[in-house]
Formats: sequence, C-alpha cells, structure tokens
Amino acid sequence: MKINTYFSGSSGNLSKLSDGHTEILFDCGVSMLNIKKALNFELTRIKATLITHEHKDHSKGVNSFVERGMTCISSAGTFEALGIDSPFAIGLNKKDDGEYPSINIGTLIIKPFAIVHDAVEPVGFFVYSKITKERVVYLTDTGAIPVRFNNLNYLMIEINYSLEEIQKRYLGDEVVFALYKKVRRTHLEESQVLDYLKSINLAYLKELHILHRSQGNSGDTDVLKKKLLDIIPRKTKLFLT
Repeated sequence: MKINTYFSGSSGNLSKLSDGHTEILFDCGVSMLNIKKALNFELTRIKATLITHEHKDHSKGVNSFVERGMTCISSAGTFEALGIDSPFAIGLNKKDDGEYPSINIGTLIIKPFAIVHDAVEPVGFFVYSKITKERVVYLTDTGAIPVRFNNLNYLMIEINYSLEEIQKRYLGDEVVFALYKKVRRTHLEESQVLDYLKSINLAYLKELHILHRSQGNSGDTDVLKKKLLDIIPRKTKLFLT
C-alpha cells in the first residue's frame, strides 16, 4: 500500500491510498484547486473518495466531485447533512445488527464504522486490499476509539491534542470553556491513542500515520515521536502530519 497525506488538520484534510491497482481518497476538505494540485491533476485515477463527516475541513470538495461524476462514499446521514442527492454520492445505512455494509471499489473492500463526533453520522473507515491482502484503518475526528482493530498493516489515526497542553491553555485563558469541552468530547487525546496502541497487536503494522494534530493544543512533536517509537515495532515507519 502507498499512503500520501497532503493536508491534515482543522484547515483541511486530504489523503490518498493506493494498493497499486485502485486509488481512493480519504476526505476532501480543501478547495478543488488544491486537490488537483496535490494529485498532480490526475483526478481520473481516483475511484472513490471516503468522507468521514460533513464538516467543511473534511468535505469541502464533495460537491465538485459528484458534479464531475466521481464516486463519494459516506454514511447516509453525512450526505443528508450536506444536502447532496446524487447517484455518485453513496450514503450507507446501518444494517439491523448496527454495522455498516461493506462496499467494493475496484480491488478494495471498504467498510465504514461509527465514531464519536459532533456531526450527524460520522464514520471511520476500514479498507482491505484483495490484491495485497493488507488492512488499513482511517480514524480521525472522534472522541473515542469504538472498534478494537488488531493485526493492521497501516493505521491512520488522529492525535489531536495533549490534555496537559489544552488544560494549560484553558487555565491561562487562551481557550474558552466551550471549546475546551468540545475538543475533549470530540477528538482523540495523546494518552488515549498511546494506551490504545499498547493494547492491540502491532506485529503486522508497517506504517503508523498520526493525523489532525492541533497547532495550539498539541505537545512537543519530538516527545510524542519518542513515545510512539517506544511502542510500535522497530520495523514500523512513523509519519506525523
């Protein structure tokens, strides 16, 4: 698998995944011009765009995509929130067992899963390649990790803030209480992710991608990097964006 993250954070999110046969995007929260530039103007290679939720830093380019006849996949609630009704906007509903159905896009099997955020029906994504037999999870903008994934080959996960940093800024009147409360409820904190990584089997993990770091509320990058390297296998490549 090949993963490229072009934008990550509250100003916009855009990543690309390829198994050598099928290329997809995770989120499209920047302008169409910036998307085109990031992809070297090769939009026709993209078989689908996976949208986590309706907030503009994740969905800004959706209308442009569906207008061009490009497939976008999310929960049904996300497209309802965006006001999009198009055959190219595939909105998935939960089954009777509470799980979302899987969908095949080229050589990839894509399965959304529910996450916790201040959006209508936010989701993360599990992706499996029928060619490489590799497993990928994309998980961002959530206050909790609702599914325990083991034996992943690639994990793309947010570490949005450090509790120590955001408390320091709140006590120093740099962050108002409403924002402090919202961030705590809707995003993953550093220790949450570190504890999660310690609790799962990382033996097959090839790459760990840390996403959506807050510019003001994150801790020291070098310190975080050291903590992560102490947990993940030595062979695992680490990317902080």
